Amino acid sequence: MIGYKLSASSVWAEDQINGYLDTIVLPCRLASIDKNGFPQVTSMWFLHSDKCIYLSARSKSLTCTRIKRNNKVGFEIAGENPPYSGVRGKGTATLIDAMSKPVLETLIEKYLGSTDSSLAKWLLSNPQSESTIKIVPEWITSWDYSNRMN
Repeated sequence: MIGYKLSASSVWAEDQINGYLDTIVLPCRLASIDKNGFPQVTSMWFLHSDKCIYLSARSKSLTCTRIKRNNKVGFEIAGENPPYSGVRGKGTATLIDAMSKPVLETLIEKYLGSTDSSLAKWLLSNPQSESTIKIVPEWITSWDYSNRMN
């Protein structure tokens, strides 16, 4: 068992979802709850490991502030060009000191290809100010409109 409930309407099986999350290079759209109780969506780089989703953010960012207040989140990882397919779900987010669970360098290598750019160097310049966001999914589904759109 993978630890989360797979929606009965999911078009992909558990292994297909895990394979997609392990290989796709797209941002995760993370929905967290703002101080007025409304969902706020932020696009962030992600890693999938041990059936969890990991992101990185400055510890004092609005995203981390929202998660501290309410750790229930929603997420979607999908492209914006046809044929449309992807994964979405909901889960519980935990903030971890990035020094004890660093993911930023791996995220940079995944999305930028290396840590050589000025952006990568700037992002890595202050590791003590980073938090790793660990999302433990509770429910996941997938969709794939490839057959319908071809």
